[in-house]
Amino acid sequence: MTQSIGFVGLGIMGLPMAKNLLNSGYSVIGYNRSKPRLQEFAKAGGTPAKTIKEVAENAQIVITCLPNSQSVSDVIFQKGGLLEGFQNGSTLIDCSTISPKTTVEIAEKLTNSGV
Repeated sequence: MTQSIGFVGLGIMGLPMAKNLLNSGYSVIGYNRSKPRLQEFAKAGGTPAKTIKEVAENAQIVITCLPNSQSVSDVIFQKGGLLEGFQNGSTLIDCSTISPKTTVEIAEKLTNSGV
């Protein structure tokens, strides 16, 4: 499969999802703050990213699995975040626990940026 998938947040939900994609033959690059989860991801065949931006630079689709609205906004919009690495036509799938209002705000900003 040629399409690569990125993951930010390899926790209780994100790591099993990433492993399922790896087992299905997808190329997956991932980022997580805690090293043990990133190491487990690498053992499963995933490519660990050193930065959040690196995930977006190397994947057409990025999935976030984060704990709250602020974490999602930070990961996307902070310096070195996903937005800096996204290319036109990139797709973001957010599986995080966030408010609907935040989801709409993020979608509008990303759409205006070509994502």
